[in-house]
Amino acid sequence: YFILNSTFDILHEHAFQYLKLLLRNHIRNGYQIVCIDPEGELKTITEACGGSFVDLGKGGNFGLINPLEVVVDSDREELEQGLGYTVLTRTLQSLKAFMKYYSPSIEEDVLAMFSEVVQDTYKRFGIDFDTNFADFTPDKYPTFDDVYATIKGRLLSMPEATRERDIMERLEIKVRPLISGGLEHYFNGHTTISPRSNFIVFNIRELINAEKNIKNALFFNILKYAWGLCLDSSENTVLQVDEAHILLANDNTLGADFLAQVQRRARKYNTGTIVITQQPSDFAAPDVLMQGKAIFDNASYYLVMGLKKQAVEDLSSLIDLNDNEKENIKRYNQGDALFVCGSKRMQISVIATDAELDSFGTRGGL
Repeated sequence: YFILNSTFDILHEHAFQYLKLLLRNHIRNGYQIVCIDPEGELKTITEACGGSFVDLGKGGNFGLINPLEVVVDSDREELEQGLGYTVLTRTLQSLKAFMKYYSPSIEEDVLAMFSEVVQDTYKRFGIDFDTNFADFTPDKYPTFDDVYATIKGRLLSMPEATRERDIMERLEIKVRPLISGGLEHYFNGHTTISPRSNFIVFNIRELINAEKNIKNALFFNILKYAWGLCLDSSENTVLQVDEAHILLANDNTLGADFLAQVQRRARKYNTGTIVITQQPSDFAAPDVLMQGKAIFDNASYYLVMGLKKQAVEDLSSLIDLNDNEKENIKRYNQGDALFVCGSKRMQISVIATDAELDSFGTRGGL
């Protein structure tokens, strides 16, 4: 019931056992699986299937992803049409989204200055809109140390108190914690991970008690890197994103744009996506409703399990639900679901065998 080159949305507070059934099927079929698992619920099945469980919640020597590393998500057709410049354009947009997660209150003038400073930093490393990234390795990209050096250099060249200097000083205050004080272990440095397995799970559970903005920034940074692992169109790949509502929280339209872009572009790269949320209300918030609808509209299948009343009402603004379906969803027991495939709609019950349950572990609700 999952077809590659399609997307699949799962909506439920405790949907992980069904997800694990899906993943087992894809593993048996030899697909590459890339998962973002914020709560560490896939650790047992990852280890049982010989996968790589990458714990980025500890940072530092345990693993780091450089936010400034470029994800080359232009295909051969786009490159032949001279659209290679879109690679850096998308990178700059995703970095602005990263900063919005890290600092939700960041002012627009500071965000615009950040983009300008990043472009200057990239130029010092020989990176511009015409760069061919085919031979780039992680050590060739700048880090936030280099961005901070650009900021300090610009400040030294501005002895007078001007509006531009004021914006640059505010940007310096935003970036400084990323290079010292603890956050450098998560965001400052070259990428240190290189997963070899065909089943890769990224986890940030160690940060469960960290400030929300730090967790959200790391979540988005992981998504961007995970998407970069799904761009080989010669390989069948599944990208799974749990707790997807985080990416649309606080009306972060840039982050919402990125997830919507992943949903739209996945088929180009022979990649299927599994998007899981227990809070469809975040997809229906006024500022991100357009992106939320795009994320849902690009799904070939929906699996709607038990949801509370308000969540059902919010969901109905994203997909078509009749009154009977709404009432049923509120009363579903564990395992019950509404399965939607195009114009076909059916109520189903998901049942896992004892052997499958044993391989799942105890996290995620049984």
